[in-house]
Amino acid sequence: MHIYHRIERALSTLLSTTNMPSAVEAFLQSVDKDGSGTIDTKELLAALGESGLDEKLVQEFINEHDKDHDGQLNLKELKDFLASCGCL
Repeated sequence: MHIYHRIERALSTLLSTTNMPSAVEAFLQSVDKDGSGTIDTKELLAALGESGLDEKLVQEFINEHDKDHDGQLNLKELKDFLASCGCL
């Protein structure tokens, strides 16, 4: 299965709710362990838990969707990804 489908499925499961935008914000806050307002590779990998994704795949995913090239996903980048895959 393609990495984006695996991450999409894992995030959709974590964010399943009727108020998706609020859930995305709550998800970011709960995953953002250092309080930076962004999600880095280690934080996303920890959030995805038993998904079977390794650090390299998660880093590739972040690199693909990290539009400001800071090595992390901010709220807008996370929402843009979820909108692009039809999750929002």
